[in-house]
Amino acid sequence: MSMYKRILVTTDLLPESPIIVGRASEVATLVQTELHMLHVISPAFPHILEIMEGSHYMAQVDMQAEYDQVGRVKQGMHLLAGDLGIEDPYLHVKHGYIKDVIQGLVHELQFDLVVVGAHTRYGFELFSESTSDKVIHAADCDVLAVRVP
Repeated sequence: MSMYKRILVTTDLLPESPIIVGRASEVATLVQTELHMLHVISPAFPHILEIMEGSHYMAQVDMQAEYDQVGRVKQGMHLLAGDLGIEDPYLHVKHGYIKDVIQGLVHELQFDLVVVGAHTRYGFELFSESTSDKVIHAADCDVLAVRVP
């Protein structure tokens, strides 16, 4: 029986992503388990979106833009998985706040391990909690923070 049955790796599709997803893939291969990839599309201007939400026309535009964006993100995730030799990856693209989306997906799909990137922070970033810190403190499962430059 495997230590982990289902692993979730988060990716922002930035240049460091192969390091993080690659490490998650290595663990998944080692323990012979499922690997799921997640990209979260965070709201850039959440209050503006709430104001425009009531507009029939904006709703139609938003739905098409969302469909296009999700498609592009999934293409990027497929390319990343292919570069790392991950065949038939489980892909998840969700909208929302990263910590909340991860928590919801962990509960919904019963993940045993979440893999996140731990980036070095500088300047004003030092005064706020990083995404990896938020996930580590909120997770109901193990979290592997992969240090990236």
